[in-house]
Amino acid sequence: MTAITGAQRRLDATTSARELARGVTAHVEMANRMRSRAGKTPYAADVAAASEAAGFAAWLHADMYDIGSARAYYRMAIGRARQAGQDLLAGYMLGSLAAFETDGGDPELGLSLVGEARQQIGATPHPSPRAWLDATEALSFAAARRDGDAASHALARAARAIDRVPGAGRGQAHPPRRRAGRVHRVPVGRPARP
Repeated sequence: MTAITGAQRRLDATTSARELARGVTAHVEMANRMRSRAGKTPYAADVAAASEAAGFAAWLHADMYDIGSARAYYRMAIGRARQAGQDLLAGYMLGSLAAFETDGGDPELGLSLVGEARQQIGATPHPSPRAWLDATEALSFAAARRDGDAASHALARAARAIDRVPGAGRGQAHPPRRRAGRVHRVPVGRPARP
């Protein structure tokens, strides 16, 4: 199941959300059927794969502005990750829902979801998830309360966390990420101060 979701994600770079959505939705339905049959067998770990598939379906539906379906798939992804006992995955799905809600005009809900995501991930040993949640929180503070100080503090926490990531040099960038004809560059680290 994870391999199928991975292959679908790779197609996302060159294929529109509308073209992928039907196959991804069918995959989520199949993952849910397999999950219900697995029960408490060794295959119950597939619940985490069902979470990843639902999270990808949420992403695609958000991309198509199908807000209700996106929200439902994010909730499903969070529930499946929790069922699987995957706190980091559940936190990631909560953070993704927080970003979605902030972008969709409900940044107060985004802030609440960031807090829930932080509790979910607990004391994760890697700083990247915390940095990502801090950056998501900064966007929510800026949008919800026009609170530049709170947003700046959240970004500073994110920067400090990134500084603790082994090998994260300043000014480096990930390779460009293509998404349905658009190219996005994602910087790593903080730019040098003027």
